[in-house]
Amino acid sequence: MIMKILLSSTNAERQNIMHQYNRILKKPLLNEKENIKSGLMYQLFEDLLTDTSILLADELYRAIMSSDLRRTTSILIDFWGDEFDQVENAYKIYSIEPFWKSIEKHFGKSVKTTLHCIVETRKNEPKQEYSIKGRGVKPMVNNTAVIEVFYDIMVVLDSNKDVGQQLGQRLCKLDPFQFQRLNMIYKRKPVRQLGEVLESRTSGQLHNILLAMYNYSINKPMYFATLIHDELHKELIDVLGVQRFLLFRSEIDLHTIDKKYKAKYGIYLSDEVKRIYYGEYADALLKLLKK
Repeated sequence: MIMKILLSSTNAERQNIMHQYNRILKKPLLNEKENIKSGLMYQLFEDLLTDTSILLADELYRAIMSSDLRRTTSILIDFWGDEFDQVENAYKIYSIEPFWKSIEKHFGKSVKTTLHCIVETRKNEPKQEYSIKGRGVKPMVNNTAVIEVFYDIMVVLDSNKDVGQQLGQRLCKLDPFQFQRLNMIYKRKPVRQLGEVLESRTSGQLHNILLAMYNYSINKPMYFATLIHDELHKELIDVLGVQRFLLFRSEIDLHTIDKKYKAKYGIYLSDEVKRIYYGEYADALLKLLKK
């Protein structure tokens, strides 16, 4: 019963449930894990009772220590406002080394500079336009700034060299909504699509970061559907990583990711979960998918 309630609650609700349980019953809710026999369910129960910022810090630590730039980037580009500051503080639980020093040690200075720029840009959340009935609320985008970046990039691309570093310095200053607008400008101009430019004119680690930024900005649910698919089809699945992927997105867009997964791979993510996992653990993951 407790697990069922936790699986249908948000992170904030779970933290409140744990606080009230501890206060009223005078014992930690976490102690209930001793009644769980399955190792997978045991870990899931722990994750459900742990604040998301701490779980994200742990995932970043695991990704950095294994030099997994793709996973590291996927977490960092999804922060808004003060979310990163909370996770950076929680990172101290896992490492005495400052976060950005860890990034530089494992990925190099240029990667650290680009990722740091991306994170800092997203700390300034875009203002929202007034809601239009039936259309929701849209972010306000500074078109002038985006157009300036477009023409600046055109100058950079006139070079015959690998221009990844210069593109990174400019594109990291755009939030996802500005990135979308830049992509729209490219579509109206007699030049190659922005994604094609990034694919052909960059290389190495910056190539991977810039394409991640592009794919995340243009179609975020599809971006995460692709990441989850690739994790599920590794020879050795990172069960904990997949579990946390689903847990993190369950409050945001997991239902949409499920549909995008079907569109790209011909099978719903929920059916993929049924194929790979079994028993009460599979049922628990499907609960996150609202299945």
